[in-house]
Amino acid sequence: MAAETPVRASPAALPLATALSAPLLIAAHALAGIAPDRLWGLPLLAAAFGLQLAGAVLASARLPVPRATPALSRGLLGAGLLLLIALLVGVPLIAWPFAGLLESGALRAVLLLCAGVAAAGLLVSRVFTDPVLLFLPEPITRRSLGQHLARARLHSRRLFERGQVEFLDATLGALCVLLMLAPALVALAADGARGSPLLVLAIAAHGLLLAPLCALVLARRVQSCVLAEGEAPVQASAAPAPPASATVEPAAGLSEPSATEDPRAQLFAAARRGDVERALALLADCDRATAAPEPPEGRDQRDLAVLATLLSDLRLLRALILRGVDLNAARAGLTPLLAATRDSYHGRPDAVAMLLANGADPRIVDTDGRSPLHFAARSSDPEVAAQLLDAGADINALDRGGRSPLFEACAAGSWRLARFLLERHARCEPDGGQPALLAAAAGDDDPAGVELLLRHKAKVDARGRLGRSALLEACLAGNAAIATVLLRAGADAARADEHGVTPLMEAARAGSVAVIEALRRKSPPVDALDAGGRSALHIACGSARADAEVVTRLLQMGARCEQVCANGQSALDLARGAQRWDLVGRMDPDHPLPAAVDDAPTVLDGVDEAERIEMGERLARALRRGRVDLVPALLRELRPPADLLCELFDTLAAQQPRAALAALAAGLPASGAHSRERLLPIALDRAAIAPQALDALLELGVSPAGSGGLAQYLRACLGARLKPGEDEARALRLLEAGADPFGADEGDAPLLLAVQLGWARLLARLLAMGADPEASSRTGQSALATAAQRADLDCLKALLRAGASPHRRGPDGQCPLGQAMHAGNAALLRWLDWPRWPHPGRALRDVDLIAAAVAGDAVACGCLLELGFDAGVRDARGCSALLRAAGSGHAEVVAVLLKAGLDPAIAADSGMTALTAAISQGHAAAVELLLAGGAHVEQTLPGALRPLMLAAALGQSRCVHLLLAHGAERAAVDAEGNTALHHAARFGCRSTDAKPALALWHALSPNSPQLAQANAMGETPLLLLLGAAELPGTPLQAEALLPQLEALLELGAAPDAQDQRGFSALHWAAQHGLLPLVQRLLRAGAEPALRDSLARSAAEVALTRGYVDIARELEGPKPPPSMARFLRSQVD
Repeated sequence: MAAETPVRASPAALPLATALSAPLLIAAHALAGIAPDRLWGLPLLAAAFGLQLAGAVLASARLPVPRATPALSRGLLGAGLLLLIALLVGVPLIAWPFAGLLESGALRAVLLLCAGVAAAGLLVSRVFTDPVLLFLPEPITRRSLGQHLARARLHSRRLFERGQVEFLDATLGALCVLLMLAPALVALAADGARGSPLLVLAIAAHGLLLAPLCALVLARRVQSCVLAEGEAPVQASAAPAPPASATVEPAAGLSEPSATEDPRAQLFAAARRGDVERALALLADCDRATAAPEPPEGRDQRDLAVLATLLSDLRLLRALILRGVDLNAARAGLTPLLAATRDSYHGRPDAVAMLLANGADPRIVDTDGRSPLHFAARSSDPEVAAQLLDAGADINALDRGGRSPLFEACAAGSWRLARFLLERHARCEPDGGQPALLAAAAGDDDPAGVELLLRHKAKVDARGRLGRSALLEACLAGNAAIATVLLRAGADAARADEHGVTPLMEAARAGSVAVIEALRRKSPPVDALDAGGRSALHIACGSARADAEVVTRLLQMGARCEQVCANGQSALDLARGAQRWDLVGRMDPDHPLPAAVDDAPTVLDGVDEAERIEMGERLARALRRGRVDLVPALLRELRPPADLLCELFDTLAAQQPRAALAALAAGLPASGAHSRERLLPIALDRAAIAPQALDALLELGVSPAGSGGLAQYLRACLGARLKPGEDEARALRLLEAGADPFGADEGDAPLLLAVQLGWARLLARLLAMGADPEASSRTGQSALATAAQRADLDCLKALLRAGASPHRRGPDGQCPLGQAMHAGNAALLRWLDWPRWPHPGRALRDVDLIAAAVAGDAVACGCLLELGFDAGVRDARGCSALLRAAGSGHAEVVAVLLKAGLDPAIAADSGMTALTAAISQGHAAAVELLLAGGAHVEQTLPGALRPLMLAAALGQSRCVHLLLAHGAERAAVDAEGNTALHHAARFGCRSTDAKPALALWHALSPNSPQLAQANAMGETPLLLLLGAAELPGTPLQAEALLPQLEALLELGAAPDAQDQRGFSALHWAAQHGLLPLVQRLLRAGAEPALRDSLARSAAEVALTRGYVDIARELEGPKPPPSMARFLRSQVD
């Protein structure tokens, strides 16, 4: 599109525009006189003043303006803007109050007019620049008039925000606009004096003199403000104006982007370098269909709203908000609000307030789960945090690490903000989060934060992840002052974390004598061991920060130097291995210096080859003759070099017994170039063919500690294809002596080599020491796959128990289960394929037996029992695996568990047993298995309820048959005196189908005395069947009750039995409106005249309930009237 060419206009433009506006002014006042409404002339009036304003801008000669056609179009837009101001400001605030003044002349109208003029001036003072700014040159033509108006409005706000429009400028501008519009509006409103010559003269003077002058003053004032801002395309100068054909370049802030550059890239570049003017100009040129363009390709992918938020000048952010940018849209997990709080230590209160006021959500989090309040909490000023909380931020929100805003404030040492959050009721120990006290204790040694949290009821022994406490963190950081405050507040100096680490161990690791002294007053356990079997003294000897003073304090507290850790080494061994002779001296003052670590014979210099040969021959001859007792004397006599002894040991290792090799190795130093420890790798490599050499070195106390020693031994045994036995025991001995259970040899860990050897005992020991059950070989094959390939059930069971997954695929795409299926090994398949409860892929636990039972996986339950898991384990409700399986109806699982010896009499916390659980769910097959397995048929539930009663109450006729067949007593009663028949009657009363109820009565087979037995309320089974236990109005099904009534009557039930209330069977049938049952009872001989305790008959009860038909049935047919009485009544 072509660039618009601005030119400098002629001063004659204003007189010309005034002359052209005269006809419009005349027409406006004439139209007001003849139109029904006096304000119909406003559009013509606004057009006239808009034309005058265009002429004033063209005549001002202070700014370049467009050529004639664009200037005319913007003049029309200015006229429309003036009309809008007149309609919204002038008419309601000036014209109508003035018209009211003319009509009434009251004081109220005067006051209203004065207030209207003041309000109009105040409103116009904010928009007086807009009409003039329409005429600024634009970088691109073909812009719509609406876009010109929006650009002028934006430019006007920028003038006010930057302070270029002062109070006098605003006052003068408002006065000019009011002087242009107000008199004309008053003249339109004053229709009563329209024919006055004075009014005509005043209108002409205003329209042709005052209004053009005000337009000129307004145009020049606004242009002066623009020039002062520095955005005018050409500064005013005393030089002559350029010719009309000259092109004036726009200012840098409003220049058109280069045709070779992407405007979007220029926009983002301007925003990144903080050039707000340039960014605003480029943003105005962007398509308004999108609120903000996407960032161009590059490393910086922050969107425009985020960049605008980080600028000190917020005009670009305000412009984006006006364009409708989504403030909650996240790019790479970052929203503008997150950026405003994250990228500035003190936060950006102005930007945060603007974002929150325009709908930014303070609860949106980044990819790490941190909210804006997390970042604001690290500031020293609570202003931003207060804004976020007022906007609805969650004060106890947790990030992915479980850290709350209060935790962040304490970690940053911002106690002012921490106090602010605590006063807003932030929780010191949020649910599922890290206690804030841990962060306060782990920072600088300033107890102010810890004391602040303790004053706000923080728990001094609150535990975070891995069981860490504030005291542990303070000790690890060496914060003696904080540790003292915590101990004074009641912190437990002996409580360890989940790895067994105590505060004293952390203090020893930190090398802090002051913390150890603080702990010493609480008498902590000095010889406690962590999960790795190390004491505080072991940790101090292995810590680079600990010194001799720390070791001295620990020894004074009672630490024992001879105490060994899990690898068999004492603290003295660790210090000696690390060559910390200062620590060795504190623990053993009599220990020799490094030059004399061992009392082995000194190697003599200058031994020639002949002497070496002779020494070797004498020693070898003594060993071949079996004279081991001569070896010590020969060593003292010959004093052979150490390298010669090493050669002899290597040569004779496969030939001599353990005692001979031990005597020979005793002549070597413990460490050095030629020493016993140098012989250990050789012995490990040759362990398959010369195991006695390794035994000899272990007997002399050579430590196998070091990476890969155990794996080296196992690989040597694997190469020799040894079977379990003495060699496996030697491997276990190596572990006890401190061999590394994790170090690999040639890429294979000891666990995998143990599986390849089939050494199940060693495998179990490695797993118990924490070896990974999912360890793989250097080819990617897992240990479980190796065991499956070897069909080694013992190793396979141990790995499954430790958590090896049977579904993990190897590099060939096969899993252990697939290998077993391919091989057709049924025994392996039983362990690897649990159909209903698959292996969870973690270490198995006792409670897994209950989970497998609930799932109905009999195979998994059997395998878990074979692995030795507790068969009697219970869940949180006290339910056993047998109870859960029975309640779920898994008969196969019930059979497996009963075979394993589970007691069916074990009850849950509620009193429920496996038998009653199966009955309650109607699982007859499980009931039969339990009864055959020894379940007691008379074991009671709470309320003395028996299994037979439960089965009857639930209508389980099959279960009733089984229970009666195993000796269940029909006449047994519960706490309310109910028998199984009473419970069966209540079930039958609620039944909607007679078949199950009849089957239940058939299963119980009651006789007449049993049917006559009443409960504590005097209710017989017949009365309960007819609704004695049901509330009035309970819907009962007569069709289901009638066959049951027939059955009970045939079995000898008495129809006239009454309960404690005196209600008989007829009473209850009448109470519930059961007409067919009333009729059947009457046929059975029931007495309708029986009365209850209130002397009511069954008929009266029926009438009370509104059952007239039943009452009529109970009263019977009335006798025919007497003939004599009839004739006598006729005569009378």
